[in-house]
Amino acid sequence: MKLKKSIAVLTAVSAFLCGMTLPSAVIRDDAVLIASAETSGTYGTMTYTLYSNYAVITGFDNSVTELEIPSRIEGLPVTQIGNYAFQNATKLKSVTIPDTVTAIGTKSFYNASALENITFSNSLKTIGESAFSRCVSLTEIVLPKSLTSFEAHIFDSCAYLQSVTIQEGVTSIPYSSFAYCTLLQEISLPLSISYISWDSTFKETNITDVYYAGSKAQWNTIENQSRLSSATVHYGAENPPKKFTPDINSDGTIDALDAAIVLQYAAYTGANGYVELSVFLAM
Repeated sequence: MKLKKSIAVLTAVSAFLCGMTLPSAVIRDDAVLIASAETSGTYGTMTYTLYSNYAVITGFDNSVTELEIPSRIEGLPVTQIGNYAFQNATKLKSVTIPDTVTAIGTKSFYNASALENITFSNSLKTIGESAFSRCVSLTEIVLPKSLTSFEAHIFDSCAYLQSVTIQEGVTSIPYSSFAYCTLLQEISLPLSISYISWDSTFKETNITDVYYAGSKAQWNTIENQSRLSSATVHYGAENPPKKFTPDINSDGTIDALDAAIVLQYAAYTGANGYVELSVFLAM
């Protein structure tokens, strides 16, 4: 009788356990799914991680001076430059970011001390904290029209940065965005700007001119716009006036021919209205 009861109990317990979904089985299944969702590899001089429907650039070989990031890897669009991906890229001078990229991560190009030229994605939406901090070879930055936000310290300590253009769509300038950009002289701000952080945003800069797309009344509604009170604000101006490069025809010599082109350009625009210099030279 006892044996029959024991068998009955064991049978009931077995039936109960067979009907359960054990926690360990769930963890193992999830682990398999996670592992299969990520694949890492190398593309030229770069490293990447593939996810189910996009790719992220994660690192590089610090031997290249020019870099064109691919738009697709193994059929998947490259949508992000990962955190720290090009940090301390001491030889990289030029980078082209494809239009598939929508986000640049934290410290992606931090201390890329040789970086001079950046071709941004026309689909870029966000830039992470300190993404281009200490890029001391940058002299001019025009952020893309697609950008909607960037985080603090974005160009902190870019010592030779002289001109920055922020396009319509960005609403705020976070703290220390341009701190210690000691040669920064001019910045262009869109009508969409409504907030400038009080904390060290323009500390140790030398901004003399602000080109603001809106009116004086609109400028006065921007929170903490007094951070730029020492600069001359040019209202209704989205961009600074064009400046001539002395070697107009780019032949390696500054001479009378360059002066003649300047005079011709001045005469043409005086008679026909303003056109870009590049358009005039192509006529």
